[in-house]
Amino acid sequence: MIDTLTEEQEIRLEEVTQEWIKNGYSTDRINREAAKQVIGELYKILELTTPTIKFFQSPKECLIAAKDPKILDNVIMSNWWLYWSAFYSFCEEIGIEFDKNYSELLKLLVKKAKTLHIWFPYEKIVFMSDRPIRISVDIQGNLHNTEQKALEYSDGWGICAIQGIVIPDWVVEHKEQITVEKIFAEKNAEIRRVMIDLFGIDQFFAENKTMKLIHKDQYGELYHAQINGDLIAFGKVLDGTHKNNDGSPKIYILPVDPASRTCREGVAGSYGLKEEDYEPDIRT
Repeated sequence: MIDTLTEEQEIRLEEVTQEWIKNGYSTDRINREAAKQVIGELYKILELTTPTIKFFQSPKECLIAAKDPKILDNVIMSNWWLYWSAFYSFCEEIGIEFDKNYSELLKLLVKKAKTLHIWFPYEKIVFMSDRPIRISVDIQGNLHNTEQKALEYSDGWGICAIQGIVIPDWVVEHKEQITVEKIFAEKNAEIRRVMIDLFGIDQFFAENKTMKLIHKDQYGELYHAQINGDLIAFGKVLDGTHKNNDGSPKIYILPVDPASRTCREGVAGSYGLKEEDYEPDIRT
């Protein structure tokens, strides 16, 4: 039994971690011959005939081609779980012994994780996606790109994300279309916060001359404004727990009941609480 790692093992653990992170961020094209070999070995374990393998530019193309037939439950369809392969392969490397059959399967799973990307296996056919052409992350490893898709495949499909928050493509790719009205129409608080960050908090307040500070307390600021002739109310709340990449607190604009008299009452109501019951340690 291993209770603690030696200094050398600690160093090796960091090396292995970086190796697997590099593998996860890889945008290299898939080696199709190596992919066919791995798939053949996996199907052999399942006592299935080697399937036909069709390669596509992205997971979206795979799903369109698959038309959702019954998927095999026995085969992991992607590399979302590759950290388990990393964990157990490191354990074996430092001397933990596994059953021979399990050890052989582990080697194959490691090979799979390092060879394939996202794939969809069926009994007689496999739909295989190539790796993305871009993966952009912030210093915390979250998908992040304020100018273009943070994750993009060669067919143009991908994901826009800022600080790990997946957002509609137009918010990043067509920032000029962001308006105060669209910000208030967005129901997701995180997406709304990102839209305000891109729009600019100063511009957000300057764009609507009807905005009026109603109340300010330790919980934030309560505002009223007219949007398309309707009275709306919102709380401007600082989250000191979850920081932006530059270390500044995140600012949330939370729609609240216009009948609210204080920011605390309004924000409490948005969580279904009474004003006196709202004492957040962490705002989310």
